[in-house]
Amino acid sequence: MNNLPLEDHEHPAQVYHGPFPIDYSSRVGLLWIAFVGGEFVKQNMVQPSDLLAADARTDPEAWSTDFRYKLLAESPNPLIVSGTFYLDKTKIASGVTGYPEIDEPTDSEAMLQRIKRLKAAKNDELVRSTYSLQETALIGDVRIPKKFSAMHSYDPGSVQGSSSRIQWCGQVTNIIAQPALTQLLPPIIGRIKVEDCRFRSRLRPRFQDDI
Repeated sequence: MNNLPLEDHEHPAQVYHGPFPIDYSSRVGLLWIAFVGGEFVKQNMVQPSDLLAADARTDPEAWSTDFRYKLLAESPNPLIVSGTFYLDKTKIASGVTGYPEIDEPTDSEAMLQRIKRLKAAKNDELVRSTYSLQETALIGDVRIPKKFSAMHSYDPGSVQGSSSRIQWCGQVTNIIAQPALTQLLPPIIGRIKVEDCRFRSRLRPRFQDDI
């Protein structure tokens, strides 16, 4: 975050609601699953949306999944060793208003066609994203992920005649066993613009955006 003058509609600071990093990239979602997901799923019954989807704010599929996972055995702190986001057809809404967390689509008809493709998905297309932990390191009394990977399949039927997938691999290469205090935010000088996304809501038939 910098404090330089910005163009209109640009915001160096943003406020979101909820525990999931859905407003960032799928790479951040991968890091959340690897480092935070185990602690969260152990303490909460809330199902995350597909955090490996490229843009959950425009993707109805991300909100139509179930997350099934397995925790690493004999770990002092919970880590997800494997996880899969399955398309759950019972969660697929009939229209855009059934997805309160997605942005207002610029093309409503294209979004409806996308929802129809989800409903028509075959059994071998129900696995949308997977996560796997391959290697860990024990630092003191805390075990951390060292090597992990994930895969995401795009909207069923969106690419004809091919399987459209993206894969990531994550690896921790530098571990500081006794870290010093680190300043997470830079010094804030003057005024900055803040976009508050907690007020977004979908009210039939209109959409209230961020403030």
